[in-house]
Amino acid sequence: MEKIKSLFIALLISSSALLANDNTWKSVDSEIKQVFVPSKSTNKIEIIRLYKNNTFEHLMYSPDKKYTKNKENLNLVHKSKVQRNTGTYTLTSDKINFNCTEKGFISDIYEKSFALVDNKLYKNKLQSLTHKNDFLFKTTSEKKYDMPFYLDPISNMVVTNTEASQNIDLADLVNFLTKKQKSELAKFQAISDYLNKDVTFNEDFKLSNYQSLDEQMVKNVLSGEERTVNSKLLATSIEILGRFAGLKIRTIDGFLKRQKGFGFQKKEHSWNELTSEEAQFLCDIALGNNWIKVDPAIMIYSHFPLNEADQLLETPISLSEFESLVLMEPNSIGAKLSSFLPTKNALNANNKIDLLFDEIPTCMKVEFYNYDIVSNDFNKKVTPISSIKKERIDTKTLLSIPIDAQMGRLVITSSDGVQISYFITNNGLEETEVAAFIKNTNAKNKVISAIRPIRKNGNSVQVIAPKNISWASSTEPFLNDLASLEICDNSLLQLPMVAEARKFYGLKEIGGKENNKIIVQFFKETGNGKIKNDEVAWCSVFVGYCAQKAGFNYKIKPTAKSWLEVGKTITEPQPGDVVIFWREDPNSWKGHVSIFIGTDEETNEIICLGGNQDDQVCFRRYDSSSVLGYRRLEK
Repeated sequence: MEKIKSLFIALLISSSALLANDNTWKSVDSEIKQVFVPSKSTNKIEIIRLYKNNTFEHLMYSPDKKYTKNKENLNLVHKSKVQRNTGTYTLTSDKINFNCTEKGFISDIYEKSFALVDNKLYKNKLQSLTHKNDFLFKTTSEKKYDMPFYLDPISNMVVTNTEASQNIDLADLVNFLTKKQKSELAKFQAISDYLNKDVTFNEDFKLSNYQSLDEQMVKNVLSGEERTVNSKLLATSIEILGRFAGLKIRTIDGFLKRQKGFGFQKKEHSWNELTSEEAQFLCDIALGNNWIKVDPAIMIYSHFPLNEADQLLETPISLSEFESLVLMEPNSIGAKLSSFLPTKNALNANNKIDLLFDEIPTCMKVEFYNYDIVSNDFNKKVTPISSIKKERIDTKTLLSIPIDAQMGRLVITSSDGVQISYFITNNGLEETEVAAFIKNTNAKNKVISAIRPIRKNGNSVQVIAPKNISWASSTEPFLNDLASLEICDNSLLQLPMVAEARKFYGLKEIGGKENNKIIVQFFKETGNGKIKNDEVAWCSVFVGYCAQKAGFNYKIKPTAKSWLEVGKTITEPQPGDVVIFWREDPNSWKGHVSIFIGTDEETNEIICLGGNQDDQVCFRRYDSSSVLGYRRLEK
């Protein structure tokens, strides 16, 4: 019997030694029996964990900097180094002995017997009777300290030991994070929540700081001093950690649409696709918890993948369609798409805007942010809009929203969990897309939208959007003039350069000494701020301003012929390209630059949309013999 007992103890000691010597940091393979903490608090955090297999961990966490109890957001910033002793223990009803086999730090609790009375450890039985408050350790909540030893007890962040990046066991970490989660989505969120706590997101962080995107990269991210990631590092880390939880996760690379002044810019960005028991979802935890479970039909309004198949749409859209779309974002997890018109991001207004929703919003908040063209930014103060006229049209809802300011951003938040943002120019022109749709719609229950976001797995929004429509009866001069040119292709409106120029259609110079501030702003925005006069030829800076807002390269020089150096030379222009003409003489420095719309084959004339054409922004015909060249702009 003694031999068996000795062999059993030897096995316990050897298993404990193996635990301590293992270069991979992982949790003890046993349930926690009890957790003890010291009676007196110090700057360090000391805990003793007893396991049911008669092994123990004695842990000492030393914070990287001193914290106070009233430190704000302590659980978000607390970092520490850990020291660990391991071994075996023997426990009776009133005594406990610790036998340390691997020591990372010095402690005098080993090789001694301690009295265990009322869940407290005393030096001996007598002390527990005569000095009850002089105990050494007391038991505490097991749940509070059930984390793997390499996680800080306060923040749950990976400790800052230099060897952490080599020794941490990612599978063990993921098992701890997801052990209480049953669904795949819940496991994904547990991993996402942990990463959001452990790392700092910075889209401008250089990916070159990491040589490869692998498991070692994830270890470095989780345990480094800086712990900073961009969207690519974050999405890849989720993908790698998700594999240990058995999740089907992919990283998607593409563009993120973000507001920049009175328009948008595209930034390189990465996010994740999660295939769960329910369906396929898109997730972007870099943007917050609202992006955990996003319908692809909503995601396409803000995220454009490089791979068309990653849109997860039955009918994918083009990059130019994406750029012209309004910005729609989820305002809560599981947001639902309610189809609507218009879906382009920039709208004209004649003191009101009409929006048409395919479903009746049960609750909606409408807000307006004024735009300052000089600072190229929106006022932080929001103006709520409540006097909204609602009208039922068949199964749809028409909203007429009053607009008082000259320019601004209209933000609509619906009870379906989405937020939609339009750029509004109150220039006296009316958007006719909604009116035309109502007029031309005879069939009941027709679903509306300008793109076709049809989910591959069904239960989605279907779209009927004719390519050619009639604008002859339009009250908007831009569409009316297009109709007079016998151009009725709806796809033309989606071209970035055309969409930008359309915002200023009809803008004119002001006669006399007064100058049109918007035209002067074109000079400033394109690097020609010294020019304060709208009498100076401004066709070049207008095209430059449109190119800048559309995300293309543009020419700083205000001369038209300088555009012969921008983009690439083409011989067969498409609508939206740039065309350069000579004036007076082909060898003269004088010229004109505009946006190519088409060619009238009968008259051999070039139809252009540009600025400083009859002193305004308008369509105009030019003889094709005066063309110097065509250029296709690049980003």
